[in-house]
Amino acid sequence: MNDQLLKGAPQLTVGAASKSGWTDAAIFKRWFDHFVGVVKPPVEDPHLLLLDGHVSHKSLELIALLSFPPRTTCSTAS
Repeated sequence: MNDQLLKGAPQLTVGAASKSGWTDAAIFKRWFDHFVGVVKPPVEDPHLLLLDGHVSHKSLELIALLSFPPRTTCSTAS
């Protein structure tokens, strides 16, 4: 991860990189923890986070995820 990639990014932005260059479950978990820390969704007001079905988005460490099948969240420009 090169911190120069975050230059000009919005406040509270974090960056991460894997050796392969692709996201993995560890990076997703780190991102999810950061997301929850920033959004702070209360138990009485749960948030729905929509994700595609990429294997890195599926983690037993996370409470409950509803995901779409892989490659179903892509859109094409009109």
